Amino acid sequence: MRVRMSSVRRAAVVSSALTMVVVLALALGCQQDPTLQAIDDLKSSSAAERLQAIQVLAQAADALLEKGGIGRVEAALGEALADTDEQVRLKAAEASVNWRGKQLHPTEAAAALTSLVSSENGALQRSAVELLGKLRNDEATAGLVQALAQGSRIRMTAARSLAARNATLGADDDIRLQLVLGKPDQVAARGADAIPALKSLLDEDAAYRAAAATAIGLINDSDAIAIAVAKVLSDLESDDVAVRLAAVGALGALGDDKAISPLQNRAENDPDMTVRSSARVAAHVVMGDTVALLGTLDDADVHVQTVTVQGIRNVDDKRPAIDPLIRLARRTTNQDLANEVITTLASCGPLAAAPLLSHIAEEPEWALRLRLAKALGQPAVVEAMDQDTQAELYNLYVAEVNDNVKAELNRILNIIPEAN
Repeated sequence: MRVRMSSVRRAAVVSSALTMVVVLALALGCQQDPTLQAIDDLKSSSAAERLQAIQVLAQAADALLEKGGIGRVEAALGEALADTDEQVRLKAAEASVNWRGKQLHPTEAAAALTSLVSSENGALQRSAVELLGKLRNDEATAGLVQALAQGSRIRMTAARSLAARNATLGADDDIRLQLVLGKPDQVAARGADAIPALKSLLDEDAAYRAAAATAIGLINDSDAIAIAVAKVLSDLESDDVAVRLAAVGALGALGDDKAISPLQNRAENDPDMTVRSSARVAAHVVMGDTVALLGTLDDADVHVQTVTVQGIRNVDDKRPAIDPLIRLARRTTNQDLANEVITTLASCGPLAAAPLLSHIAEEPEWALRLRLAKALGQPAVVEAMDQDTQAELYNLYVAEVNDNVKAELNRILNIIPEAN
């Protein structure tokens, strides 16, 4: 009897254990892969759940996917790019752009990101524009162009991406791009053809208005200047220091006498020291007072120096400024200021060639000789170089001991027009 009871107990225990194993096996068999579950969750009415599903899919590992699962995940991400929720679209686009060493659904991703360029959520805007910069298709370029009409931080990010990809843009879009990049001189090189687009930008935000006005001043179109002065003068009353600074610089570039009194008032009374100094410089530019203008090249404020250097481009008689500009190029440690000096020396044309050669010959530091050589190598400087100046340049080339400077001098010798 005891044996029989022991056997029954053992049978019961074995049966119970087997039942647990079967139940566990069934549970494991029914448990869905989290990645595949996330695909189902993309159909949820909750944006938070869809967003969580995107994050799971973005981190999906090959080992966790059943055969054919990768294709299902890729298809699901593609569908999520059209989601009604901005956050979900952004995360789907981010996952697509960074998908396993390749870009998934690039056309659809660009469309999704472009839809976020005008979002009221600044963080979403910035992320969208940054991701558009990683896509190299035409749709992404169009999205970046659209971003040029957004706030200053967004459009600067877009402008850098467009410049990096050497995108071919329409005339008006390229004008926007160059202004955002701080290159009104390149816009001005278009001459009268740029005026219609620049006039339209005068009605946009203060930063575009100042940049467009600066280009108009460089083009020197009298009708457009009159319109620009009227538009920009009101920005002198802004509570924003950056807006007043931009307006001061633009009025200096426009060179209209109507700006003299308002600029002098700012030079005396503006609560910001940099605005006061910059307004004084701009007033000198408008009045054509080159001597007074050159006195501000020694200002301790780099911004004032920069505004002065830029202002010299707008005075008629640049000859007295050439040597002071070259000396500034030799002593400044600020590369941005040095670049502005180079641009202004280029606006001096062939007048700058002989002084630059003289300073190169006496400069002991090769890095500064290279900086001056880059100024000398501007097309406007070398285009009318006479035979004597060319001979002096060749002698400098022969005597130069630094390979970098020597290479730049050789480049200049090769770009001088043969007719000279």
